[in-house]
Amino acid sequence: MRTIEVDGKRAKLQIWDTAGQERFRAISRTYYKCAAGSVMGILLCYSINNRESFEKVGHWMEEVKKHANEKASCIVLVGMKSDLTDERVVSIDEGRQLAESYGIKFFETSSKENSNIDEMFMTLARDINKKRNDIQLDSLAGTQLHSRENNPRIQINCFKCS
Repeated sequence: MRTIEVDGKRAKLQIWDTAGQERFRAISRTYYKCAAGSVMGILLCYSINNRESFEKVGHWMEEVKKHANEKASCIVLVGMKSDLTDERVVSIDEGRQLAESYGIKFFETSSKENSNIDEMFMTLARDINKKRNDIQLDSLAGTQLHSRENNPRIQINCFKCS
C-alpha cells in the first residue's frame, strides 16, 4: 500500500502482484469480482528480456476482459527491466503496438534505475480518478453521491506475465 497525491487529492494505492503464476489465478478472479463495483487499475507486465512473458500478455488481457469490469478498469501495458538493453528481445515498438492494439497506455520501466516508475503509477492513478469521476457523473441523475474525496481508494492490480 502506498499513499500518493494525485491532482491535489490523496490516493491510497493498493497493489497486488500475482507474478503471472498459475497458482494465483483463482485469487486474481476473486479479486476482480470483489472489486467489480470499484474503479481499478491493472498493470499487465512483461520483461523486455523474456519473449515468453510478452507472448503471455494476450492471455492475461483475456482474463481481464473476462473477469474485470471493463467500464471501471484502467489498464496499462508495462515493459519491465528496460535497463537490460543488451538482453532485450522485445522491442519498444512491439510493446507500443501491442498496447495500441488493445487501446491501452504503454510504459517501459526499470526498477533498478527507477526509470518511469513514478510516471507510470501517476498516469494510472490519474486515469482511475478521471474514470471514477466520469462514472459518478453518469450516475448523478437524481442521486446524491457521498463523496470520499479526502480519502479515495485507488486499486491497482499488477500482473507480471512471466
